[in-house]
Order: sequence, then structure tokens, then C-alpha cells
Amino acid sequence: MSDSRIPGPESAIIPRQHVCAEPDRAKALAEAIRPRAEALHALRDRHVLSMKDFDAETLKQLFRLAAEYESGAQQQQPARGRILSNVYFDPSRKHTRLSFNSAWQRLGGSELNFEPALDDDFRKRHAPMELAEICSSYSDIAILRTRHREEMDEAVRYFRLPLINAGNGSDEHPTHAMADLYTLFKWRPELLADEPPAESRLHIAMAGDPQTTPSLRSLLFGLAQFPRAVERIVLFGHMKTRLAVDQQAYLENAGLKVVAGTELHPGKSIVAVARAILPESDLVYICYLHPMHATRMDMLDAVNHMKPGSMVLNSEVQDETFPQLLNDSDHNGYFTQARGSVFVRMALFSAILGAV
Repeated sequence: MSDSRIPGPESAIIPRQHVCAEPDRAKALAEAIRPRAEALHALRDRHVLSMKDFDAETLKQLFRLAAEYESGAQQQQPARGRILSNVYFDPSRKHTRLSFNSAWQRLGGSELNFEPALDDDFRKRHAPMELAEICSSYSDIAILRTRHREEMDEAVRYFRLPLINAGNGSDEHPTHAMADLYTLFKWRPELLADEPPAESRLHIAMAGDPQTTPSLRSLLFGLAQFPRAVERIVLFGHMKTRLAVDQQAYLENAGLKVVAGTELHPGKSIVAVARAILPESDLVYICYLHPMHATRMDMLDAVNHMKPGSMVLNSEVQDETFPQLLNDSDHNGYFTQARGSVFVRMALFSAILGAV
């Protein structure tokens, strides 16, 4: 193809990315996890509603299977002849819906994709019992995204088939957190050891509201299953960034150390806090940076303060200015997170279908 005058994909501009995007990372992660397929048996015909329902071993085995799919070592298609229902009462700003559909189709399945207008019509005119009956009658697995946690809690009681939470208002987005963790462990698989090397333990900076941002809430709950992988988490991005009381208790009981940047640097602006914590942060997780507190010039300055080799993950892929400045840089981990989310969801689907 390279001898042809017709343009081909080899002419595409390939942006620089974080080392976690290297092709051999998936294989290395799979080899670092001892196979224990029985740990996934508990997921067969089960709902996926919260990261708090998953323990470390189950997550590790999901990541191992995802890595096998990504590296090509696993090629089974257990969804052949199966149907997935996609019901989004709340539009997804992320790549969530595309990722779920890609994962399901790679496994050989087909979907019932409710159009947004029809989704809203169902929400207004049909009781949760009726929605559950339709999905349970027409499909084998359902994806549900709701505007409020209460909508999810009410609907899930009536589903006779496995239901996956694709976001329930300001509560959780568990599969997004799984993709985040998968990306982290492809970068540093040694963090999955019972006693990770001290020099590999992560210093994490998180920008967003941990009380109302579902991807951030779920990631914190996921990290709580691997507390020895984390040295410290610092919250920044807004002057009032704080954990809710129940969050604080859950994370502290798990052994995670989470502090607010304004507590470490009292009296300083958000920009000054960022300048102080970015040089020592291995992972910068961006959910939201308040535009009133950080200009584009501030963002450029923050980029220059980043720790060499550190990684940025962004729940919106590139919806924020700060990650956009890093699209073509060694810090960009959110492109590989978007790719990896497909393989994580393939692994999850396979476990729910009992094909492990």
C-alpha cells in the first residue's frame, strides 16, 4: 500500500502519548497477573452498579482478561446471538456509548439502540417496571444511564437480566473507573503486587468535585481496593473541593490518604496550589477546572510545572483546556484510556455472560 499514490492511513499524524500507550503494555500486564478465572465467576448474570461491589482480585482478573483481548491473546466471541439494550435517559458527553457498542460488537453481539427522543419518551411515559420488562424481554444485557441515582435504584429492582450502570446522575460511573485503573496498571503493573515498590506508589492530583462527579467518585472507590498502590491523593481545581463525610470514612477505612490542596497550602489561590502539587504528581486526573480560577495562561504555566513522565487522564477525553494542551505530549494518557475502555468492557461482558 505504501507504493500506491492513493493516500493511506500510514500518512496519518500520530500524536505523542504517554508510555502506557506502547503496544506491549497490555501483554506485560496480562503476564503480571496470575490467572484466577474463578474470581470472575461471581459476575455471571450479575448487575454492575458500583465500584464498591468489586474487590481487588475480581478487578485484577478483569484487567488480565482485558489485556488478553487487547494483545490478541483472547479472541472468543461469547455475545454471538445475544442482544444488548442501550437506554440513555441522560445523554453521555463521553465516549461511553460508543465504547460499550464497540466492545459488544467485537464479541459478536448486536444492539437495540434507543434513540435519545425515545429514551426521553420512555422516561416520561413508562414506569420503571415497564422499561425493565421491555429490556428483559428483548435483550440479554442492558446498559442504563439515568439523570438521578433514585431513577437507577428504582429501575434496577425490576430487571430480570444483568444491568450495567453507565452513569446514574452525580453518583457513579463504575466502568469508566475500571478503564482508568486498567490504564494505570498497564503503566505500572508492579502496583498490583501485595507490597508495591515504594518508588512506584502513586502521587495523584485530582481536579473536580468528588461529591458530585461520577467518574471521580467511582475512581476513588476503585483506588480504595488498591490502597498500597497510592501514596497520596490531593484534590484541587476549586476552592471548596472536599470529600463528603461518608466518602472520607470509606476511603480512610480502606487506607487511602486523601487531602485537599487548599489544606496543604492554606490561603493560596488554586493556581498557586496547582503549581505546588503538579511537580510531585505522577497522575493528574482532570474532571473539571473552574474557568474563573484558571486561565489559558495558567494552564500553560501548569504544563511547564508537570513532573517528567507523569500522566494525565481526563474523563471527558479532551473537553478541558489543560488536556487539550497535552494532546501531543508524553503526558497524554486519555487517548489510550479511551481505547482500553473497549477491552475492559469486553472483559466485563464476557464475565457476565459466563464465558471465562
